[in-house]
Amino acid sequence: MATHAPVLLILGSGANIGSGVARAFAAKGYKVASTSRKPQEHSTDEDILHIQSDLADPDSLSGVFQRVVKALGPPSVVVYNAAASTANPANDPLSLSVQDLNRDFQVNAASVLAAAHEARVLFDALPATASRTFIYTGNRLNIAPIAPLLGLGVGKAATAHLIASASEAYGPKGY
Repeated sequence: MATHAPVLLILGSGANIGSGVARAFAAKGYKVASTSRKPQEHSTDEDILHIQSDLADPDSLSGVFQRVVKALGPPSVVVYNAAASTANPANDPLSLSVQDLNRDFQVNAASVLAAAHEARVLFDALPATASRTFIYTGNRLNIAPIAPLLGLGVGKAATAHLIASASEAYGPKGY
């Protein structure tokens, strides 16, 4: 483990939100790790630890967190920015197959639960003065449907419930 700078882990980092978050936190002195399905071709920052990972596999999250802890230390901030969406016809949202819904759900909700679990375990072990923050990027789909995005909306709604439940349970602990 290197220095005592705080650590940020971005799950699902791309050229837009993920890169911007990484740059902003790095400018504040954070060590940064990020994940994406593909190699980081858009990143020129060699100070960012990049881990190639497909978040369609919730079981992969334990290994991602272990690599970050080993290389940089435990993250005190975790940003979940991954999403999967299989479009369906706007006039026939129920045409989305169960297989497509399940695949999208793995990224949009199941892996969020796995990541939040890993983060909570590490948050419990952080010093009392450390921040403990789990951020889930989203949109309005948890409260307002968009017909061609049924699968994404189901995942966002499920994760909104997950985050609200976790907030109630762990809020008194500061995270």
